[in-house]
Amino acid sequence: MFLLFNFDNMQWWKLNTPEQWLEFLLIAGTSFLVLFAYYCIMVRSRSEAAAVDRVNRRFKSRSEKEARVYKNVGIRIGDKEIVVDNLVVDTHGVLMAHTFGRGLAAYGEPKDEFWRIKDQETNELVSNPLFEVDQIIHTVQTALASHDLYGANIEGAAIFADNFNEPTLFVGRSANAFGIKHIKKFFEQRGQSKITIKTPDKVADVLETYFFEVPPKENYKQRKARLKQEKREERAAEKAAKAERKQQA
Repeated sequence: MFLLFNFDNMQWWKLNTPEQWLEFLLIAGTSFLVLFAYYCIMVRSRSEAAAVDRVNRRFKSRSEKEARVYKNVGIRIGDKEIVVDNLVVDTHGVLMAHTFGRGLAAYGEPKDEFWRIKDQETNELVSNPLFEVDQIIHTVQTALASHDLYGANIEGAAIFADNFNEPTLFVGRSANAFGIKHIKKFFEQRGQSKITIKTPDKVADVLETYFFEVPPKENYKQRKARLKQEKREERAAEKAAKAERKQQA
């Protein structure tokens, strides 16, 4: 866009002529519009659904050719079930990832049942995805063994994909909790690990028989609508409480 303007003959500290003022205002206005558009895109992309899509694209680009990559799937085996945002089945095993679309800081330990996730707007307690995967590993391995598929490595991952900034993680020394920018490094290290699945297609086919449908993650509009509804309900509850106190007085 800067090719539209001639900077050589422009004396920024003077702006004596109408042409110089016009050129300056055009540059300032165009810059503002570009920055505003970029900000709007960033805000609308800051959602759970967008984060899952971002991770899914990176998983596909980094995975082996024979790998199967899924998103938004549930796995139910007997009375055990788990919802997985991003799932990879390759020669190195089964990777079950939970993706956090919001959250600039996380607190906890790999073996804790819950983690605390914080950003500018929220401070909430969430299930630890690494703990959740640990609870279902034996069940999945038993299900695969019933189809003569043994020894598959199954691991969980917690991926923080907030597009505003890289997260600060206080979740112990776990190589399986990282920001989205570290996916490349994670898959490079994964590629050097032991091969535990000779036929990823067979393992994936078996896992698919245990899939159940889960709704997509919340997008920007849905989150905005939900927060508005929660505020309306909160105000209504406050009004009802005030009215009840008046009646009792």
